[in-house]
Amino acid sequence: MRVRRWELENPTKRKEMRRKQMRNYRLKNADASVAWSAWNSARSRGARVPEGAVIADVVRSTIPLYCEARELSKATGIRHEVDHILPIQRGGLHSPENLQVVRRSFNAAKRRLTNDEVLEAVIDGEWQYDVGPEVLRITKVRLEELIEDHEEPDSLGVLTAQGFLHRIETGTAYQPSLETIQAVFERLQGSLTVH
Repeated sequence: MRVRRWELENPTKRKEMRRKQMRNYRLKNADASVAWSAWNSARSRGARVPEGAVIADVVRSTIPLYCEARELSKATGIRHEVDHILPIQRGGLHSPENLQVVRRSFNAAKRRLTNDEVLEAVIDGEWQYDVGPEVLRITKVRLEELIEDHEEPDSLGVLTAQGFLHRIETGTAYQPSLETIQAVFERLQGSLTVH
């Protein structure tokens, strides 16, 4: 597109050209645009990046998460978003280490909770939402830690937890209830406190 000098001197034309350039950039770099938009939104809520990090580098490093969210949304037909594991309002940084791809419904239910607090709510019977892949992932990580730290590796609680882990890892259609998750934790370690 050839630009004439009088068009550049015309402020309205300049604005229009700039808008068109930005629109073209967004179309060609959709994921980068989403990552920058998310950073601007997070920054307005008080987000910070790790100390000494360059903001542009941090935002670029988050782009794969936004790609993953877009691809999962497209593949499953369920909207996925990028969520802060430790919420911004509670001091969480805007960096790939503190971000996770989750379903929109889980992100809305989680609000300002950490993953550990979500698990605590599940165990205490206070989680009123579905047990989706996010809750299972959090449960799996915590159970693996507890099994590794357990003093009696052959106890009934450990064997029950290992069987439960095996079932959720191999049975893609297996959807345990909140009661089942609670029972596994109770058997493994009596009354569990996650902190």
